[in-house]
Amino acid sequence: MLHIIGGRSRGELRSGVIDHMAFSATGLAASLGQLRSHGIDYDCRRLPGDGIWQVFFLDPNGARVELDFAADEAMAMSAG
Repeated sequence: MLHIIGGRSRGELRSGVIDHMAFSATGLAASLGQLRSHGIDYDCRRLPGDGIWQVFFLDPNGARVELDFAADEAMAMSAG
């Protein structure tokens, strides 16, 4: 279950029991471009073995978000 609450300042939020939330995604190069254009720091990793790309960043409230991209998007990343 994903429960998103808006309209509260970071100081009003309490930490939860999850480490992060993960989503399947497409468009690796475009996603990295969007993060860069908004000044959002991220960590992009390639999993050994299956080659899936994982992109981690923090949402505005400090929750860690993971986006998973197919291994065949690797070439698109180097073009971005």
